[in-house]
Amino acid sequence: MPLPRALIAFVGVITMVSAVLADLVIPDLAAQHAFNAGWPPHAKFHDAQYMVMTVLLGLIGLMLAVRQGQNMRARLLCATAILATPWLGHVRSAPFPRHSHLRSGVR
Repeated sequence: MPLPRALIAFVGVITMVSAVLADLVIPDLAAQHAFNAGWPPHAKFHDAQYMVMTVLLGLIGLMLAVRQGQNMRARLLCATAILATPWLGHVRSAPFPRHSHLRSGVR
């Protein structure tokens, strides 16, 4: 299972860093998220919550994928489910209603 294991580990790393990079580090994107003056404190709290959650879920998935031991198939399936959680949540949030200030381009 070297290829599936490597792919799952790669997704774990991407999951750990993507939200932090997009919402906090990359200036143009962070200006729309964590550093957006138009966002109320509660929205910024949820942004921070999402960043911390993706780091933790990415770390858990990565550790399950790279750790040696028995039951590798079961651990990889568990890692896949854990790593899919923030990505599926992100994709499935699209149909939810947005506030008018979000639709106008202010994020």
